[in-house]
Amino acid sequence: QMLDPPERDLLLQLAAVPASFGIDDVEAVCRGRSDYPARLLGGLVDRGLVSGGEDGRHRLLETIKLYARERWATRADPQSYLDNHRRWVLDELRRRTAEEWYTSADVVRWGIRHYDDHRAVEDHLAAEGATNELALLLAGLTYTYHSEYSSRAAAAIERFDRYLATLTFTGEQRAGLHLVTAGACLQARQPLKMAENLSAAKELFEGHDALTGASYAQVFLATVAGVRDTDRALELIDDAVRTAEQAEAPAIAELALAFKAAILAMGGTVAQATRQLDELRPRLERRSAHDYARQCHDLVDLGVHVFRKPHASQAAAQQVAAYLVDIEGSRPSYWPMLAVICTAHAACADVPTTGKLIAQAEESATVSGDQPLPDLLVPLAALAWALDDHHRARRLLTAVRRSPIMTHGFYITIAYRQLRDEIGLLDKTHSEPATIEEIREEAVNWLRSLDQHAP
Repeated sequence: QMLDPPERDLLLQLAAVPASFGIDDVEAVCRGRSDYPARLLGGLVDRGLVSGGEDGRHRLLETIKLYARERWATRADPQSYLDNHRRWVLDELRRRTAEEWYTSADVVRWGIRHYDDHRAVEDHLAAEGATNELALLLAGLTYTYHSEYSSRAAAAIERFDRYLATLTFTGEQRAGLHLVTAGACLQARQPLKMAENLSAAKELFEGHDALTGASYAQVFLATVAGVRDTDRALELIDDAVRTAEQAEAPAIAELALAFKAAILAMGGTVAQATRQLDELRPRLERRSAHDYARQCHDLVDLGVHVFRKPHASQAAAQQVAAYLVDIEGSRPSYWPMLAVICTAHAACADVPTTGKLIAQAEESATVSGDQPLPDLLVPLAALAWALDDHHRARRLLTAVRRSPIMTHGFYITIAYRQLRDEIGLLDKTHSEPATIEEIREEAVNWLRSLDQHAP
């Protein structure tokens, strides 16, 4: 009763938003329905109906949200509130090109910060069998799920498999679902399923002359091949560049060239990888600092030079750290990225920063339900190397080599291989009585002892 009609309608609309929201979100979801929503929101905050956070995000109190949803039934069009929320989410993706879905940091930033929003819309669309809109939504979130926590990615894989099995899509729509599933497989550490979905996506995209999607699938098929067959991976990546250029998708072509540097760093030589990075750098100058290809370029640059030019690698790490802060917002940063950044600081013998980043990576892995080993042994090995404790470094690297679980991605693997080539592993006859978890605990205790004596 304290609210005037515009405030009352805004409150009912905000009840359709499942989690937190910013001023821009309120204005977008209320477009065409409410004048001056920001001012009206201030009135709801003043009355204690909406809570505000220091990060500029707001949230409708849960009891108020439930009450407001009950009041929907008293309105002439109760479904309109959910429809407005759905329109807003889909419009955020409709206004982007397919190339942006696959490479834009802006899309990832929005997708990560609005996870609850697009998940709620996904559930509604799937329940209704609204396959055109569902296919659009998931295709638009391809790069987002490529960057999500592994627990969310694993849950997404189950849902996407179910949609492919039970709902009817066009061939190109099925290609998009296979592609977003492949990205989620990367984060969930399911490489075989990732390769299967990439192959299916590529074939379907090519069958419908959808070359932008086909080129993106080719890029990641090359990364899968790069683990074991460098020559085949380079063939695939060159094909991806040609397809992207034919599709007039320069951002994907540049991403392919950045991954070519990663493949060369993994299976070629440092000189080859460095040459590729140098050739690509001028093409990336016009790109946002947080463009996917630039991010990939900086991470490969970091890994390639982490032990030969550690301070240059540390500068690249700072660029990647700025990207994480921008993309992740208030949630803990993605731990595999933190592991790579940490390795650069560790190679410079920066004990306090190494300790801080190791702790943040472990926290992030716990939040996302991940196993951060063997990845987190690599920065500890880098620190031991930088402090001339070569036996400790070799022992940690040997534990990485013998781990039954592969490292999480290209970038930490590149750093691992650079250090391995620099100082080697323990003798093959060495018998290690400790488990990898015990080796990690011992190394972390060693790090803490160093941190206590750091100036």
